[in-house]
Amino acid sequence: MLGAQVKTVEDADAARIVLNRLDAEDLLRQTQATCLFGLHLQKGTVHFQFVNQGFMDSLLGLLDSKNKTFTIPFAEMSSDRMLFERQLRKLADPIEQSRLRIHLIKRRLKKAIPGVELYVGLTDDDTTYRVDVPWISAAFSIAPHARETARLQPFHEGTIDPDQGGVALHPAILQVFDEMKISKLTVRGATDRTERLTIQWKDKRATQNFEIRIFEDEVSYVHKSGLRLTMTAARKTPDGYVHEFQSDIFDSKRPAPLKGSALMFFRMFRENAVLTLPGGAKLPLSQFGKSLTNVGLAVDVLPSLSEGLSLPLANFFLNDIKNEEFARATWFLDALLFKEIPLEQMARGFIVGPAADIQLDQITTRAMSLSIPVVVNVKDMGIVVWVECDAEGFLHEGLLCGLRILRQRSWRIEKTKRQQKSVFPELWIAADWPGVPIGSGKEGVESWNFDSRKRLPFEAIILEEPSAQ
Repeated sequence: MLGAQVKTVEDADAARIVLNRLDAEDLLRQTQATCLFGLHLQKGTVHFQFVNQGFMDSLLGLLDSKNKTFTIPFAEMSSDRMLFERQLRKLADPIEQSRLRIHLIKRRLKKAIPGVELYVGLTDDDTTYRVDVPWISAAFSIAPHARETARLQPFHEGTIDPDQGGVALHPAILQVFDEMKISKLTVRGATDRTERLTIQWKDKRATQNFEIRIFEDEVSYVHKSGLRLTMTAARKTPDGYVHEFQSDIFDSKRPAPLKGSALMFFRMFRENAVLTLPGGAKLPLSQFGKSLTNVGLAVDVLPSLSEGLSLPLANFFLNDIKNEEFARATWFLDALLFKEIPLEQMARGFIVGPAADIQLDQITTRAMSLSIPVVVNVKDMGIVVWVECDAEGFLHEGLLCGLRILRQRSWRIEKTKRQQKSVFPELWIAADWPGVPIGSGKEGVESWNFDSRKRLPFEAIILEEPSAQ
């Protein structure tokens, strides 16, 4: 079977034929051997051009341009009968037609998805089809409402969930199913490329491997501990073309612990630190977000905390510092145990109950010596720091109603199961009182509706009986 499109020329001086866009679409739509014929009526000559790979590319060039027509000189066509028969035999072969269909689909795919490749494998039992995209996000068409979720998935997880709402395979890939009449196609994203980033703070330098992940015009450098540094291509703004920067610390599925070279690297996330990107570009760390310059301070306490609590460094991850309770616990333990800031400088005096409405100089006080439990949670573990101290007790109608710590004497640590408490370190003074938060920035005790039937598992121990002042 031969498909034929015929164009005639009557003008004796004409030596060319003209195809419009509909002609090109019709020729490319054919699935059998197809030939364009040019007939010069006055001269009685016949010229031909088979639809092969080269001619397909010319027709696609017309459709990809804004031009309305495409001119073919007779000089570029043939009138050789023997050549016609040889080309007809070749192009009438079904295998050759399959090659042409694959070539056409590849061209359309590459136009829609730059960098894509289509592979077709033939065995005795089956024909396999595989589409390789440069980055996994390029394989999908994403609706505006799903863009932000889908955008972060390749950065955080290296893939996109094709079943989430608003996400579908790219139309150009779906077209492969239709044109090849197939039911199964493998889509594969290229493996993430790994590059080394260097950070310098003062006279210290450290390097780490980062995976490069791409979504549209954004390039992200992703560390296995759960850090993303993103830079866009130059975007047009009222002030000109600028790059946009972003970062986040996220919950990696398989995070690397903060130890060894990773610990050294993130310790340098400080004010005035400079990152060197692949290719040699140097950028202030703060370019990716001011909050990154605080990471070093948060990470710096972990080795001391690990040693002081006898916890392996492998238990700590970068994402821990984003947890408010963990951050407040490490702040308190570092201040009390390692920086030797006494409890009286961190814990405010407080009064609970009816006495809170009485002028302070009208409340009776007594000197006391106590062992007070300060309770924090470090991940899945509870830590009770028993602090022996001198204090001033506030009394109302003969009952203790508040406390002010005057002088810390000593401390000891007790490990327990994780405790139910607020995100703040808490003083547990009495079993039927609420925990008194440290570092909340608020006066008094936050939970005024505390159910005294739910007793705290620890309470302060009076070391010396109070004596009236």
